[in-house]
Amino acid sequence: MYKTILFTILLLLGISHLSYSQLAEVPEKTDNESNNLSLNGEWFFNPVFKNSYYGMKDANNSWKGINVPGQWLMQGFEVKPGKQAAYFRKFNVPADWKNSTVYLRCDAVFSKADVWVNGKNAGGHTGPMVAFEKDVTDLVKFGKTNRIVMGIVSETMADTLMSGTQYAAHQLGGILRKIYLYAVPKVHLADLSVQTNFDKDFINAELKINGTIINNGKAKKALVTVFLSDFNGNNIPLKDNQTNIQVNGDKSKNINLVFDVKNPLKWDAEHPNLYQLKITVKSDAGEEKIKKIIGFREIEVVGNQLFVNGKVIKLKGVNRHEAHPLRGRSLTPELWKKDAELYKAANVNYIRTSHYPPSEEFIEWCDKIGLYVELENPLSWVGHGANAHWKKNN
Repeated sequence: MYKTILFTILLLLGISHLSYSQLAEVPEKTDNESNNLSLNGEWFFNPVFKNSYYGMKDANNSWKGINVPGQWLMQGFEVKPGKQAAYFRKFNVPADWKNSTVYLRCDAVFSKADVWVNGKNAGGHTGPMVAFEKDVTDLVKFGKTNRIVMGIVSETMADTLMSGTQYAAHQLGGILRKIYLYAVPKVHLADLSVQTNFDKDFINAELKINGTIINNGKAKKALVTVFLSDFNGNNIPLKDNQTNIQVNGDKSKNINLVFDVKNPLKWDAEHPNLYQLKITVKSDAGEEKIKKIIGFREIEVVGNQLFVNGKVIKLKGVNRHEAHPLRGRSLTPELWKKDAELYKAANVNYIRTSHYPPSEEFIEWCDKIGLYVELENPLSWVGHGANAHWKKNN
């Protein structure tokens, strides 16, 4: 049992050793004047969804204002269990995004969403508390007003498997975390994974960068450049930090880069040393600059012991729900920061994210102040008496 529990801590936190997503990377900077458009704020809400909403031009009196992110129940709205509710808003896409790939990303919808942009279907997503994105390049109008409709169902099989409504004892429906559009060049980086491994003496390290170059244009090659610096801005030399990736018209190309780093400062809960990793991808389609905050650490499980950077550690931890008396499961950046600070002040060094993935903002604060985090999937008590629904649903 101990080995099983400790093995689940393989990720421990979002810093370096296995920081993986199946999404495109959001760049810090591109050739565009801006590359990020927040859709947070006031939307219009209707507790009853109708097919006529797909192509609607504006909200009438049957729609009421609702704040996003947020749960609809916490804002006074009632939706019949298992029924679809509707969200609507307008937004303007910058004209200089015209030659870019445009993604719509939402960090969490509870628990099933269907999306229409300007009356056209952008796809759906089922899975509470898990980020998803849709390529909406061909659906948006550049330099003009656009419209988005989201149909959301709270109670689904995904909700049942997560025991979400069961645990909260109330309806969790809504757009619970930030939602935004972002633009990247037609040739851009996705599926980024950053790993660090130390030598046998835990002095020098390898920095491994894996990812995928997405080619939505006609580029034949892309130049990938990697920079590493400490938090004082001092450059850490990386040998052969530029790599030409031969795309040759392929839609995607995997990249696998390895760099030797001499005597980096190690990350652990008592010494949360962090570095800045900058990756640029340049091609005929333009240039994007990506920044990631990483740490150097290596994890090993031996029997019922957990080693971090070659040293045994003891976990002093708590279970954590994303919960607030007025906001429910939809927190804010200020609350995520406060949670991390309160745990640290209470001499906690380990958090189990029961029972779903936390926000990226919360993980970033844990990285900064030094907290180990077990990242869980949005599944809870499957095969356990605490939730017997799995029996009748096979």
